[in-house]
Amino acid sequence: MRIDADTLLRALDALPPMTGDDVDMGDRLPGLLSAICGVFGITGAGLMLADEVSGLRYVAATDDGAHVLEQVQEQAGVGPCVESYINDVEVVVPDLETDERWPEIREPLLEAGVRSVLGVPTRLGGGPVGTLNVYTAEPRAWDQSERDAIRAFDTLLEGQIASAVALRHHGRVVEQLQYALENRVAIERAIGMLMARDGIDAVTAFGRLRRTARSSRCTVAVLARDILERRDDALIDR
Repeated sequence: MRIDADTLLRALDALPPMTGDDVDMGDRLPGLLSAICGVFGITGAGLMLADEVSGLRYVAATDDGAHVLEQVQEQAGVGPCVESYINDVEVVVPDLETDERWPEIREPLLEAGVRSVLGVPTRLGGGPVGTLNVYTAEPRAWDQSERDAIRAFDTLLEGQIASAVALRHHGRVVEQLQYALENRVAIERAIGMLMARDGIDAVTAFGRLRRTARSSRCTVAVLARDILERRDDALIDR
């Protein structure tokens, strides 16, 4: 589905703003995400943000398929949206049925009607704090106009959440954003140490950090700081 520039601008202008001191971002996000589905011809959308327990956690979804897309990746610690967040890149999945990158999550996603996925990093303060995830129930090539449109919406979303943080709005979503901002550097440095030690990629290193934090009953950020302060990457199992 090709999206022309005029259609994109009209769609973005029509989106409801999240302004005012009484706005709860968690309540507004599903409606904001739903607004893009018809315009961009996608089945569903969701948002995941960095979290102190899971590393990346679901915060909003438009439908059951989007919820499953985020929940399965949150539990497994792998998937297109996880890679988008960790590597700060756009991740395109034209057809999950033939994609072999994440076999552990393919079946539950296909059963939920998720066939193609586009994950785009959501940034704040110069780096990723989560991912915007969109999916369709049919295979999709995701042409450049569609990818540009989703990125443009993500940029608008970034501006809205930045305003909510700056205005010190209350709520779970803003608390997660503040956590991500406060701990991102420590987590990134700990991931870098594990990559250098074991010759692994960033996603694998993040997975090890996440699993060790869970087994130790501490947060990912606390474990990352322990590694950095003690210079002891032996805390993480190979």
